[in-house]
Amino acid sequence: MTYLKRLWNDECGQDLIEYTLLLAFVALVAAGLADLTFTLTPKNEWDVAAGVALVTSAGGYAGTLDGTALRCNNRSPLLSGLVACGPGMRDELMTLIRDARSLA
Repeated sequence: MTYLKRLWNDECGQDLIEYTLLLAFVALVAAGLADLTFTLTPKNEWDVAAGVALVTSAGGYAGTLDGTALRCNNRSPLLSGLVACGPGMRDELMTLIRDARSLA
């Protein structure tokens, strides 16, 4: 992974690394190999739509940081961030995020 990360940084820049890693983590959640993943960095809906489809088709939850399900083809495609988790974890995860945001 270190070689690939260095290669991507040299050729494509840091943004691509963050995008690629987010997709990998979302795929791990969809496969049941990770409980959750999230990003606090705004993303465009087209950057995460495929990963969200994987997670939701596997029975998990994926949505924005405010707890709304992802809906594509909006007038403004920028999302506040992304949360993805396995089945049965949504309520607890969203409570933790809401509590953390209220402290900030």
